[in-house]
Amino acid sequence: MNDYEAKQEARKERYEELAEKNRNKSRERFDNAHDQVKMIPFGQPILVGHHSEGKHRNALKRQDASMRKGFEHQDKAEYYDNKAAGVGKAGISSDDPEALTKLKAKLETLQENQEYMKRINRIHRAYKKNPASIEKHDLTEAEIKTITTYEPEYSFRTSPFAPYQMQNNNGNMARIKKRIKTMENGQTESKTHTFGDIQIVENAELNRVQILFPGKPSQEIKNLRNDIEQTIETLYKLSDGFELDSELNQKLDLARLHLHDAVDILWKAQITKEALEN
Repeated sequence: MNDYEAKQEARKERYEELAEKNRNKSRERFDNAHDQVKMIPFGQPILVGHHSEGKHRNALKRQDASMRKGFEHQDKAEYYDNKAAGVGKAGISSDDPEALTKLKAKLETLQENQEYMKRINRIHRAYKKNPASIEKHDLTEAEIKTITTYEPEYSFRTSPFAPYQMQNNNGNMARIKKRIKTMENGQTESKTHTFGDIQIVENAELNRVQILFPGKPSQEIKNLRNDIEQTIETLYKLSDGFELDSELNQKLDLARLHLHDAVDILWKAQITKEALEN
């Protein structure tokens, strides 16, 4: 395990600890909510005018507050569980010192898959013309079954592997080749996108996406910004190099725009709130 992988593992453990911490707090709050009203008989209404009315109402308020906190911690636990599950799942990071080796290995696997799909489709076409032709190929039982029993769902899909599967795989190869070339040549170029008063920077030096505000954002917006930065960063990485899949690129571009809009709305909401308070 290299330093980068160790950091990833430590990050995952930190999220798991935060998730467990919030689960425990959630249970404590729910238990506290139960304790607030355990002395009140089940189904007992508030006796208006009775000396117990005030205590009853206060107990219900404390119960409600504890329940709300319990659900808040429950949501946080789920949030950190998802964060932990997502660590290391976004692909090969350029921060990884072994990124180039891993990318080359991935490219080799994709190339092997491409040649395999081409080979199976080619043998299948020959088999349809002459079933005896399959005997001259060195095939596994599973491959023979795939070739001899394949029945197309649609008239335009004539071979076991559909054109879109090969196109997508080819697009992935182009993307990986582009990343390998960039890393080998040491090409780093940052890009800045402006949305109103907000700047979104693809920082090549830091290998991350940054959202820059003209002023100091609130803590709530900072937390949301961090999540949005990671999401935009993942979308940029996913869309990089998919020249052959224009529909996917369009969808990812639209998703990025929506996230940019979300950041702009959050910032304007803070400015409006501050103006009203002043």
